[in-house]
Amino acid sequence: MSDLQLLEQLEAAVNAESEPVMTPADAYQKTVRGETEFVPLHDFADRVAASMLVPYPPGIPVLMPGERVPSDNNSILCYLSALQEFDQSFPGFEHEIHGVVVDDNGQYTVRAII
Repeated sequence: MSDLQLLEQLEAAVNAESEPVMTPADAYQKTVRGETEFVPLHDFADRVAASMLVPYPPGIPVLMPGERVPSDNNSILCYLSALQEFDQSFPGFEHEIHGVVVDDNGQYTVRAII
């Protein structure tokens, strides 16, 4: 495993500017109506989040419902990918990330608006 630089990646992720596409309430309505899908983390660029993404620690949201992951600045996805790599390398010490579902292969999936 390479040096993941988690603190530097965290700082970049929380300072990344995402693009608000709809209000969190509109994103919630799409979720309730089944207008979302789970996508692998590597396919989440340029998609709109259906739920808040909050890694613990530190518990700071990196993406809110209704915000698009910027395709020109993937610091959010890079940070989440580094956490995924850490979790796969150190079973039993996985991160808790609100809004991320881990599949049977240890891959992160995220709910996105269709």
